[in-house]
Amino acid sequence: MPIRDYLNGPKYKARATQLDEELTRLQAKHAALQEQARQCGALDLLAVRELVEQANAQLTSVNTEIAAAKHRQEELNAQIKGLRSEVLVLEEAVLLESFALYTPKFSFTTSQHYKAALDKIRDRQKALIKTGQAATGSTTWTVNGKAAEGRKMYIAILAAYGIAWCRGWVNLLAAA
Repeated sequence: MPIRDYLNGPKYKARATQLDEELTRLQAKHAALQEQARQCGALDLLAVRELVEQANAQLTSVNTEIAAAKHRQEELNAQIKGLRSEVLVLEEAVLLESFALYTPKFSFTTSQHYKAALDKIRDRQKALIKTGQAATGSTTWTVNGKAAEGRKMYIAILAAYGIAWCRGWVNLLAAA
């Protein structure tokens, strides 16, 4: 160690003390600034990056939902357009019917032909009723394991409905 360093020792010591004091003061100031940053809500760089990544993920999700909603809206608009055209057709039909211009549902040329067709249908229904073919189902029931009680229940049901053709069957079954 040269003599000069020895002679400048007190000066170096004073400078070192001064630097230590300044370091302590700056460290205290830094700690105070960090505390103020925490109180103000300032975050460190990593926390900010994490928040940005989360926000970007949310943005991507929202953009996907928006695209899906736009696609659904296009589908609904197409459906609405189709339904509006159907409504226009129906409105036109109602307008024509208000002037007694009906679209024929049957190929009858006169009301007599229509009445004759209805009479034919009613005669067929009567024939089916008389032969017992108008409806099908089991007529052999058992109630509490007894066929006789099943016949009584069947007769009671037929009588309750008051079906004209059933009255003859009720009499036949009651005699059996």
